[in-house]
Amino acid sequence: YETEGQFANIVKSFGFKMEKSLDGYRLLKNGGDAGNISIRDIFNHITKNSQKRQKRATQLRAIIKKYKTEIAEGNSQSLNSPEVPKSKKRKPIRPKSNPDIKKILDKNGKPLSKERQEQFQKLIFTLKKNFGIDIYFQKDKSGQVRGYGIVDHARKIAFDGSKVMKLSELIDFAQQQVRKSSPLDIYRDIFSPIIFGREDNVLMEIQMKDGSTYLKAITPRQFDWFMNVKQEEKDDVAYTIAATMFAEEILVSYLKRHTANELRDSIQAVYTPKHKNGGYCLRIEMKDGYTIPLLKMDEKDEMEFRNITPEDRESFLLNLAVDYLTRSEAEEIIQHIRRTMHEQIKRDRYVLPKQQDFTPQMSQTFVHALTNAISRFNVEGGSHSQNREWEVGNRSPYDDLDTRMSGTRMSM
Repeated sequence: YETEGQFANIVKSFGFKMEKSLDGYRLLKNGGDAGNISIRDIFNHITKNSQKRQKRATQLRAIIKKYKTEIAEGNSQSLNSPEVPKSKKRKPIRPKSNPDIKKILDKNGKPLSKERQEQFQKLIFTLKKNFGIDIYFQKDKSGQVRGYGIVDHARKIAFDGSKVMKLSELIDFAQQQVRKSSPLDIYRDIFSPIIFGREDNVLMEIQMKDGSTYLKAITPRQFDWFMNVKQEEKDDVAYTIAATMFAEEILVSYLKRHTANELRDSIQAVYTPKHKNGGYCLRIEMKDGYTIPLLKMDEKDEMEFRNITPEDRESFLLNLAVDYLTRSEAEEIIQHIRRTMHEQIKRDRYVLPKQQDFTPQMSQTFVHALTNAISRFNVEGGSHSQNREWEVGNRSPYDDLDTRMSGTRMSM
C-alpha cells in the first residue's frame, strides 16, 4: 500500500475495525480485541512507484475494462440468480448489495440509474469472486462517495483507485462505438489527453497510466486545428498534439515500462565521483565492459542521495542510473527525429518551428516518426547495447527512421 488510508482499507476487507491508540491502532473483531499495530510497522510497509505496483495497476485496468464490457453487453450472471456451491451442504450464495453505490453521483451530479447500479454491483461481485479484488469507497463528511480504493488480495497490494481507473470511468457502462485501429493506439495505452481553459489560455494535460500528470499551454494554431476538425476526428488530433508537446515524457514512460528491466540487468556498477563544481556525477559501468560517460546529477536527486542511509544507496543509484539512461535515450530519439525533419525542409528554406508550434502536417510527420521509434522497441526490445554497436560505426541507431520519413511531404 502507498498510504495509511489504504492500509485501513486492507484491515476493513478482513472484517476488522480500527481504533486509534497512543502509538498506532487497536484492531477489533466481533466486539473483541484482536491486537495492536504500531505506526512504525505501518510505514515500514509503504511502497511507492514500484515496478510490481505499476505492472499490476496496468493488469487491473485491463481486467476491469474486460468485465465492464461483458456486463454492458449482458454477458454476465444476473445478481438475482444465486450461485450454487459445489458442496450440497452449503446454502446458495446470493451476492450482497453495496449500499455505498447509491451514494455515487454521475457526471451530471445525479445518482446512478437502477440499471447502472446493478451493473456496477455485478462488476464488484465479479472482481471479488474471480480475482479476490475488493473495492472500497471513500466518502466525505456528508456520506457522498468521492473516490475509491482497491485491495488486491491475490497480489497483496492496495491501490488508490484513481491510479488504476478514474471513478467516472469505472461507473460508465455505456457501450463504446467500435473504433478502427490506428497507429495512434500505441499512445492510448500510455496516456490520456485533456484540453481545457479559455480561448486565450488553452491548456493540455496528459494523464499517464502510471498516475503522473504533465501540463502545458497549447498554441492558437493547435487550438484552431482541434476545434475545426469533425467531432469523430478530435480524439486523434488531441493525441497527435499531445505526442508532439510531450514527446520526451511519453517516450520516457514507455521505455521505463518496456526496457527498464533489461537495462537494469545490464548494469554492473554505479559510482558517484564528484564534479569539479562540487556536485555528484554518475559513472555507470555495464556488464559488457562499456563505461557510460559521466552524467551529472540534478539538484533534487543529489539532495536525496546525500540524505539516504549508506545501506540504501546501492539500490537508489541503480534506479537512478536506469532513469538517467532512459531519459538520455528518449532525448536522443527525439533530437534525431527533429534533425531529420529539419533536413527535409531545409531545401524549402524554412526554419523548423518549436516543437510546441508544429503545423498540423508537421505534427503528423513528427508523430509518425515517433510511432515508428516506439514500434521498433516492440519488435527489437531494449536498445542500449545496440546503441553501442552503432556508435562503433559512427551512425545513429535511429538512421532507419530517415527512410521511413523521407517520402512524407510537409506543407508549411
